[in-house]
Amino acid sequence: MALVVERKILEEYVKTLPPPRVIYSRDGSSPYLSRWYLQGGPRSKTGGDSLYDPAGNLLPDVSYNAPFSVMLHKFHRSDEDQELHSHPWRFAWAIILAGGYVEERRGNYVRRSVFSQYYHEVKRTTYKPGDIVKLYNDTYHRVDLLEEDSWSLFIAGIRADSWSFWNRHTDETTPWREFVSKKQQELKRSCDNCANCCMDMDLNPYCSAVNSPWGHSLHTGRPTMCGDDLKLWEIDTRRSSK
Repeated sequence: MALVVERKILEEYVKTLPPPRVIYSRDGSSPYLSRWYLQGGPRSKTGGDSLYDPAGNLLPDVSYNAPFSVMLHKFHRSDEDQELHSHPWRFAWAIILAGGYVEERRGNYVRRSVFSQYYHEVKRTTYKPGDIVKLYNDTYHRVDLLEEDSWSLFIAGIRADSWSFWNRHTDETTPWREFVSKKQQELKRSCDNCANCCMDMDLNPYCSAVNSPWGHSLHTGRPTMCGDDLKLWEIDTRRSSK
């Protein structure tokens, strides 16, 4: 019998658990994944209380000592990167409980003809509630959600290595910290280019260090947006406050 759980039951259940680890989008404006550790969560090697950076990524001194981990995952959005990513466990199973997604996964080396070069094919598979997604340390994939969110029970074995991103066009892999740093620098450059149209530098998370990773200025409480979008937002706010 397939394991399928109603969202309302899941939402009520997580209220009984300790706060989740929340991983945010690259610009820090919205949550990407909420993770509740049911068994075998991370621990600091130095005994510190801090485990994650503001974006929800593990700090360098954090490790997993348990032989396996059981987690509850809630995807809030699809993967924003077109690059495919791997995982730091020797194996993992994701049992889809609600929602589901279309997965892009790196396949075998193939070539179109004897005269063409070999390349990794990318296969697309749809997973719905009750399906099991099997992952390994050398699996590279990304997901696009079928609905507004997707819940899964995630069972992972012992950690094997760090993880990385793979570019399907260049066939290059990049360690995740280097990849994330590069993406954030690209966002910062994009912000610098649009700085002249921002009505308030506090409104963009990469224009000021005082902003929260949730995409609102700690000073103004307004969303991170520029130009016409911000003007329309302020007009709507003034109207609603009257």
